[in-house]
Amino acid sequence: MEEKGSDLVRRIRAGDAEAENELVRHYGPSMMRMLEALTRNRWIAEDLHQDTFAVVLVRLRGRGLDDPGALGQFLRQTARTLLMARNRRKRLRQQTEIEGRPLEEFVDPSPGQLMRVLHAEEYELLCNAIAAIRTQRDRQLLRRFYLHHEPKERICESLGLTSAHFNRVLFRARRRLLDAVKKQGRKKNSDRTTEKMR
Repeated sequence: MEEKGSDLVRRIRAGDAEAENELVRHYGPSMMRMLEALTRNRWIAEDLHQDTFAVVLVRLRGRGLDDPGALGQFLRQTARTLLMARNRRKRLRQQTEIEGRPLEEFVDPSPGQLMRVLHAEEYELLCNAIAAIRTQRDRQLLRRFYLHHEPKERICESLGLTSAHFNRVLFRARRRLLDAVKKQGRKKNSDRTTEKMR
């Protein structure tokens, strides 16, 4: 397993797009089982599953891992970190409802769900991936929710979305974000090949 993980880390770092697909195929099912067990909710598990692979692909493509053989462990830890951030946001919303105080008073000024596990270089790569998404509403929603940490309620109000509709739109936007992250890897590989030919 460690040998498989090391090979995938090396190939993704080199810009191998097929290795990125192989990463999801190889680790995806076990990650999904873990997240379903932790959340007991299929929809939340799927959201976190997509977020985890988007974050990990950005990391692997950027500076890689200090211990490539620990890829599986890194995936699991990233998923748990995202789940803890999600639960914290939920507790903040509940506290707001109970105390009747504005949500802004409870918003954590430190980096949010995705940003907790990203460094400056990876943050820039993620911003580029969001910018590459064709649908304007998806770009706007991802930026506001993940990069600017705006409350869900405020985004729903300004975009005219119900809470359920917001969840569906965000789910699709995350899928497009994961696709954009993968495409960035293919473009990076193509640029390297062109550079070598000069």
